[in-house]
Order: sequence, then structure tokens, then C-alpha cells
Amino acid sequence: MKPNISAYQSIIRGALADHGWDIASVEESDAWWCHQIWRLDSLWAPCGFQTHLAFLIDPQSEPQALQQMEYKVWAVKASHRVPTQWQGSDSEPTFSLSGNWQERMPELVGHLDKMRSEESFTRSR
Repeated sequence: MKPNISAYQSIIRGALADHGWDIASVEESDAWWCHQIWRLDSLWAPCGFQTHLAFLIDPQSEPQALQQMEYKVWAVKASHRVPTQWQGSDSEPTFSLSGNWQERMPELVGHLDKMRSEESFTRSR
């Protein structure tokens, strides 16, 4: 059985829509560390700007749990491109989905909005 992350996804979808993001595609990942990757398209200027959210699998998951798809999705990672690793960086921050994670939603969408505004600035030069 796949992990139940629908509660996370519902809240994230709403926050994205409120900030002018469309979920253009949802892809299951073949990487052991990633459950899904969402490609986001900006509906606000610059329209068509794309970025990605990767739903990360807990790196401490047991191999058997991974094989049986009984793992925990513990974080979401924002990235300009499809991420190639689970570790975050300054340009690819990771946002935890534990504890009071809903309180960090403004931080996540704020980072995505910053990525979009930097792209808008670059295009206007």
C-alpha cells in the first residue's frame, strides 16, 4: 500500500493555487528517496515559469518497507529542475512534513515565489 500523503498534498495544493501555481504534472519517481515529483507552472508573471516539488521518502526507511511501498514521506524539496538527489541545498531547500508542518507553508510558497520573481527579474534585463 502506498503511503497516505493526501492530507499533505491537499494543503500544499491549496497553498500553491493561492500563490499562482498550477500543478502541471505529477510523476511517480523511480529513485529510492522520492515518492513523487510535481512540475509546477507559474500562472503569474512570468507565466510559464516552471519549478519542481519532490516528495521525499524518509532516508531511514528499511529496504523491505521501500519494496512494499510502506514508507513515510517526510519532506518536500523545491528545485528549479527535477532533483537528482535527496539532500537539500541553498538553491534546493527541503521543508519538513512533520510536527507543525502547516505553519511552514508560507516559507515553502515564499521560496517558490522568490524563485519566480528572480526569473522575472532575469527575463526583464
